[in-house]
Amino acid sequence: MLKWLALLFMTIDHIAYYFYSFLPPDVYIFMRCLGRLAFPIFAYYLVTGFNHTRDPFRYLIRMACWATVTHFGLAAASVFTGRQADIWTITWTNVMVLFTFAITMLIGYDLAMRSYHDMIVSMTPISDTPFKMLETHYDVKVNLGGISLSPRIGIPLGITAILVSFWAVYILKADYEFYGLLTVLFIYIAYQKETGKISLQVLFFLLLVLNTGYVIMAAITGGNVFFSFIQSLSIISIFFFSLAKQNIKKPGILSKYFFYIYYPAHMIILIILSGFWEKIINFVKELV
Repeated sequence: MLKWLALLFMTIDHIAYYFYSFLPPDVYIFMRCLGRLAFPIFAYYLVTGFNHTRDPFRYLIRMACWATVTHFGLAAASVFTGRQADIWTITWTNVMVLFTFAITMLIGYDLAMRSYHDMIVSMTPISDTPFKMLETHYDVKVNLGGISLSPRIGIPLGITAILVSFWAVYILKADYEFYGLLTVLFIYIAYQKETGKISLQVLFFLLLVLNTGYVIMAAITGGNVFFSFIQSLSIISIFFFSLAKQNIKKPGILSKYFFYIYYPAHMIILIILSGFWEKIINFVKELV
């Protein structure tokens, strides 16, 4: 239910983006406001997917592959309609680029935050004789963090992965850039693995701080303050998280890949339609 709702919000947002010149200003703004609710929901599913996957690196590779396929699909459609000159230009609309580095960031975060949980527990056998302590003891490694890696390696490696993720989204001008990565990270922090639920109070506070800072930074740097304010409406979407199924079962092939396919497919259609919309309208008028 929740993912389908996010898909609807996303589609409305993209229709407004590609057909903005044909829409009344008020309708355009309303559609973009609805579209702001989509990203946090998809970020939530990225976090739940990361928490339930057995192999985060395989998850990363799959997202990277789809990001590449999506890029060339959108670029080819944009070149075909004259929106851009070549297929190498990376546009903001490909959120899978951001999600690829968001997974990299989460892997780094886990390495940095959990590898130090590894510790050595020293155990001494109980003597048969009362009040007599045996000199023999056994050292056992206890891995509370779930990552079998020395903190001396895990912490710097994790920090490097996080920094690389932020550097990459900046260089590639990925959709949402730092804002997007921090949104994913804050959802991950608020996610309670034991119960599979989100702490809405914690997440609301974190996103409120993030979006307030986002608006302030736009004002300081001369960015689009109005759109930054509209983006802050995305906080509302966290109250829809309760619609998500808590008991996540392994999805079927169709369910697993439908949203991967729908994302580039619907935008390719919108790019082509918007590129030829005026010609289509004139053609219909001639027929009438």
